[in-house]
Amino acid sequence: MIILIRFLVISIIFAYLKKSIYRDVHLIMRMNKYLKKGLVFLVIGILLCYWGLISKDPIASFYKIPLVLGVISFGYGFITIIYSLIRKIERRSILEERSGNESD
Repeated sequence: MIILIRFLVISIIFAYLKKSIYRDVHLIMRMNKYLKKGLVFLVIGILLCYWGLISKDPIASFYKIPLVLGVISFGYGFITIIYSLIRKIERRSILEERSGNESD
């Protein structure tokens, strides 16, 4: 029963993502490279952590590798997304400063 529920949840998520990707292609094209890379690593990290938690077994210690890789990937993705936001804010302030200098 739990496997069926997991399958249904994953199917619903993938169906939503498929619609969302086809509907919002223009939004994806407007993202900068750091935001795209951050989102990819964030999703990979979440999936690896989920896989590690599912495969957790007291006998086998294989689950540790996906969990560690998932945490590292998630952290890198999160930091990359924050970096892209900082770059965006800094770019806007530089453009405002330049436009202020031209009007003087």
